[in-house]
Amino acid sequence: MLTACQSQHTPDQKEAQKKISVKNQDANQKTLDKEQNQQIKEIASALHKNNQQTLVLRLKKLAQIKANRAQAFNITYEILKKSEMVHPLVNVLTGIKDPSASELKVLADACFTIDDHACAASALLKTSSQLEKQGSLASSKFNNQLWDSLVISEEKDLLVKTGIAASWTDLALQFKTAPTTGQKIRLWQNWIEANSMSPIALNPPATLMHLANFVVPKIAVILPLSGELGPIGIAVRDGIVANYFSEETHTRGELNFYDSESSTMSSISEEIRKSDATLIIGPLLKHHNDEFVKLTQADSIPVLLLNYLDEPKVKSANQYSIGLSIKDEVDGLINQLKKEKRHNLLIVKNNSAWASRASARLQSRWPISTAIASFERSSEMTSAIGFAAESKASLERETKLSKLLTQPIEFMPRSRKDIDAVVVFITPMESRSLEPILKYHYLDSVPVYSSSQSELNKLSFTSLS
Repeated sequence: MLTACQSQHTPDQKEAQKKISVKNQDANQKTLDKEQNQQIKEIASALHKNNQQTLVLRLKKLAQIKANRAQAFNITYEILKKSEMVHPLVNVLTGIKDPSASELKVLADACFTIDDHACAASALLKTSSQLEKQGSLASSKFNNQLWDSLVISEEKDLLVKTGIAASWTDLALQFKTAPTTGQKIRLWQNWIEANSMSPIALNPPATLMHLANFVVPKIAVILPLSGELGPIGIAVRDGIVANYFSEETHTRGELNFYDSESSTMSSISEEIRKSDATLIIGPLLKHHNDEFVKLTQADSIPVLLLNYLDEPKVKSANQYSIGLSIKDEVDGLINQLKKEKRHNLLIVKNNSAWASRASARLQSRWPISTAIASFERSSEMTSAIGFAAESKASLERETKLSKLLTQPIEFMPRSRKDIDAVVVFITPMESRSLEPILKYHYLDSVPVYSSSQSELNKLSFTSLS
């Protein structure tokens, strides 16, 4: 199952970041030589023409010019980021031997952009090692970025054996495997006693500082617990309760639930204020979010909304939002496809609204044209895939040849050989027919990717990836 969960930033923040990056680009461009500027122009041209081969070639040539290389790649990164084509830049930057701290910063930024946290962690760890050799102390912002990337990375990416990098990865690995808040607190206390002079102990990440000053929380959760959407809210509630009881008694705090469907947002917000809650989770439903944000905008209690807002700029500094939408799933899917170096896609979709939105987003952000197998009824899926994969055309050619030769011929139909991934936006019921259909069209060796709606993760595919 592929899902994505992203924080929502305000347009004002994005505009400010944009202005800063443009200003930095103008300053950096003055230091570049003629050849570097020419390569950057060629990169922009290749990007515009959707020519990946030329794009990669120019990036490699830019890497060969060592003077002001970090500035050149920083400008290139800003250009590629706008078109969501940062993966080739990451590949080239990763191949540079003995990169400078400035080059590692560009690499880390690029890795964060494509959500490759292991890549970002690797770049930041190398920077940390350089700072240690220089006797310099990293900034709080740097340590927060490094810690976050380490904790998100998979365990297999945390195997570093020497120096300060080993200290970071060892601590992160222990932190990830400690199941409760109480165990994490004890881990940090023991670690800092044994490593009091470590750069990590002298300037710890914000997460570890919060652990050192941990206060038992009083959490208010707003969910739809009745009405038509009650089952969804109850499922979320049960997950929160299960996690609550997995905590040690002295760190659990207090947990209170409020039904968004049986009370108004105004009465719920007033009741929460009187309860002295230290954190609010919810509401879940979008229209409740919009109202709740306005009602609590002046409050100091941190709020984690469980949906996006139509107007994100109305949030205060204490209000955050996360979302689980098909848009986010597709963005995560795109990153995974690029990471696995897939190129030519066959998209299989029904005609539902969500599948159409998902397919449109994937096509708009994929650099190469895709084959589309779209169907209205489940019975049409076989022919739609056959047409898109061109196996149907292969069978038609066999029929024509047989008629011309007036005798049977030995023939093996085939699909397009260039398809290296099948992406499906279909229902769980339609998913059950997928394996035999793909086998019929000789696509059983091609890996299959899906959104959570398709529930392919619950099926057993004997031959498909």
